[in-house]
Amino acid sequence: MKNFLAIDTSGVIGTINPPVNSDIYTNSDVNVGIGKLISTGIQLFFFVAGIAALIYLLWGAFDWITSNGEKEKITKKHKIK
Repeated sequence: MKNFLAIDTSGVIGTINPPVNSDIYTNSDVNVGIGKLISTGIQLFFFVAGIAALIYLLWGAFDWITSNGEKEKITKKHKIK
């Protein structure tokens, strides 16, 4: 078993190098690049979710203001069939 673990497999498939002059891959460690990519994806998701929540909040406020106190105008639009 020791002989099997001593085999050098570094050149079998090749090496993957990060793109040159990329801000994401400032370090040669691939894990740092993947961590930054995941972090950026999570930040983008929360930004888009926040914008969507703001739009829905303003849309609901607009519907409430334009209903002129009539409950049917608000509930009629949002009934699930």
